Amino acid sequence: MRDPLGPPFAVRDWSWGDAQGGLFGAVAYGRPVLVRVGGDRGRQIRVYDAATGVTIGVSGVGGWHAMGGLIRSHLSSDRGEPVLVTALDGEVVRQWRLPHPAPAAPDLRLARPGDLKAPWVCAVTSYVHDGRTVLVLGDSDGAVRRFDAVSGAEVAPPLVHEGSVNRIAVYTVGDRTHLACGEDTGRLWRWDAVTGVPVGPPVSAHLELYFAIVPFEIGGRTLLATSSADQSIRRVDPVSGDLVGDFRAFEEGAAVCLASGPVLAVAEGHNLWRFDPATFEPVAAPVSFGDEYLEAVCALEVDGRAALFVAGEKTIHRFDATTGEPWPTGPAA
Repeated sequence: MRDPLGPPFAVRDWSWGDAQGGLFGAVAYGRPVLVRVGGDRGRQIRVYDAATGVTIGVSGVGGWHAMGGLIRSHLSSDRGEPVLVTALDGEVVRQWRLPHPAPAAPDLRLARPGDLKAPWVCAVTSYVHDGRTVLVLGDSDGAVRRFDAVSGAEVAPPLVHEGSVNRIAVYTVGDRTHLACGEDTGRLWRWDAVTGVPVGPPVSAHLELYFAIVPFEIGGRTLLATSSADQSIRRVDPVSGDLVGDFRAFEEGAAVCLASGPVLAVAEGHNLWRFDPATFEPVAAPVSFGDEYLEAVCALEVDGRAALFVAGEKTIHRFDATTGEPWPTGPAA
């Protein structure tokens, strides 16, 4: 029977990535690439040519632990060429040069003095200040810590939260870099990234832990799209802390990314949705993946065309971000 989506973008992918953050689009040395981080025992980074689906490189992140084994990942483009950051439990943070995964800096060990085991790293992101890339790590104890990406030195005291921090996003207000930190209680905290000063009280945007925090701009105004295990997506004004408009409810938790247009792409359960971020209305009917559960979505320009890449449990598919049509690498079967 012919697959209504056409052939998958890449070879069948059994890596089972982080359900909300294991898929990234990047440009490495002028070449668009797709990066997939596995959450299985192999802990593999796989890099694909985003135009052809051909595998460029594979590397192992680290060992598997019978207890825990949580992995978080982030793609930093702050140093000219993309660097993948991976955090395995609370033990070690590694940085990888792309497209052929290779160490880009010494390992960062996170254990604190007297700790038998550091808290789990639950969120990873980065920003640039004074020409220096700063890695931002949120952990299961509610601490958000900032490290120099090159030296590994901690650059400021931790930002303290009341619960585990599951997602962190970087955005700007004027010329200031801010952090939005999603707590497992459903509250959203806002901080000046450099001074560590809180920006207003926490916002009760959700009821449970965060799956995604995506900054976007509408008419010169920065907003955040947030998704949560409470099966909703909200828009938040990070300056005022106000919730904007109504929420969107789903049957499953959702992975979210921003595509050109702009379009908010949402991978939820077995469906791929596209929303107008200004109105929060769907721009078309969702694309159904049948019985395949979707784990992650990302956006990237390929050959001058906006693409959406969607990772299921076993395959990666590519779509035209504007039309929503499948964009396979070969002739339809």
